[in-house]
Amino acid sequence: MKIELKAVDGIKCIHKAQLLTYMKLSEMDTDPLLKFNVERLKDGIQRFRI
Repeated sequence: MKIELKAVDGIKCIHKAQLLTYMKLSEMDTDPLLKFNVERLKDGIQRFRI
């Protein structure tokens, strides 16, 4: 499992594209992206699936 961590104001298209590229190269079908700039950490979790 690979976890992508970001400390940014918002997740932009480039962040999603980067994560999807990593997933394709590592042949993973599901991966979480964690954003720390939120009030509650569970609000900053996004899961991506190819």
